[in-house]
Amino acid sequence: MNKLFVGLDLSLKDYKVSIIDQNGAEVVKTFSVINDQVGADILIDTILRCCKALAVDTLFIGLESTSVYGWHIQHLLADSPQLKPYHPHIICFNPKLIENFKKSLGNLPKNDWVDANTIAERLRFGRLPKSCPVDFRYLALQRLVYSFLANSVAASRLYCAVCRMPLYLNRWFCMLQF
Repeated sequence: MNKLFVGLDLSLKDYKVSIIDQNGAEVVKTFSVINDQVGADILIDTILRCCKALAVDTLFIGLESTSVYGWHIQHLLADSPQLKPYHPHIICFNPKLIENFKKSLGNLPKNDWVDANTIAERLRFGRLPKSCPVDFRYLALQRLVYSFLANSVAASRLYCAVCRMPLYLNRWFCMLQF
């Protein structure tokens, strides 16, 4: 059973891609693609070429949870009909998990290329976190909750006009004082 591991390090403008096989060998040289539809098509084509060349049965794609940069590529890869024959597992990692795993690999520099390779190696290592199934029905709810939480955090930075304390600290203080 051949496996292929794809690590993605996402950013606003582009993402770095590392593709390794089950032995940890680099299948293609680490590359970068623009974070748009054209870049996603290039990524899918490259993954397909690698899967065919290595007769891959199972495909693992990992990325760090980066709030708004990764959800569209995650949904696109999970819904791609070209990748379905390879039973893709899309794993969204907590960035702290990747950071700690990177420490176990030695003294590596901090850059996006190394991070993409670290994500691919973490996939190869196994003991993966439970992956939430990507479902478009919940996309609107996810965006709504994210928007609500983002606005809540922004509101918590406001200051009370009465006592000049941050609002999140003075909820009860103002009521008790006056």
